[in-house]
Amino acid sequence: MQDKLGEAKAMYDHAQLEWCNQYIQVLRGIELQKYNEVSAKVFEFMDVHTKLSPAEIQRNQDNANKRSSKGDQTRKDILHAMGSERDILFGIWANVTSKNQYGHDIVFNNHIAQLPQK
Repeated sequence: MQDKLGEAKAMYDHAQLEWCNQYIQVLRGIELQKYNEVSAKVFEFMDVHTKLSPAEIQRNQDNANKRSSKGDQTRKDILHAMGSERDILFGIWANVTSKNQYGHDIVFNNHIAQLPQK
């Protein structure tokens, strides 16, 4: 697509340039739709898999003096679920416990990210 767009610009082919720009917008729309679909599935997964069992909740309440009482005490502090494909790397951070997680490194294979500071 970049080659066609570059050629259209070089040749002052406004019709081809407009076609390329419309095609790019269609591709970006598909990317956004797929990103939203994947994000929804990940957040649904996290909603199910970050819940603590009743036994874990009771254990946390028994050890309340060792833990901070901030955040949702029925959720895991962190959930790592990783998969890899040869051509894509995708990650989503969700702060499910409502605790301050700034300064926490998010590691995806050999890539590291941090939450932005407000």
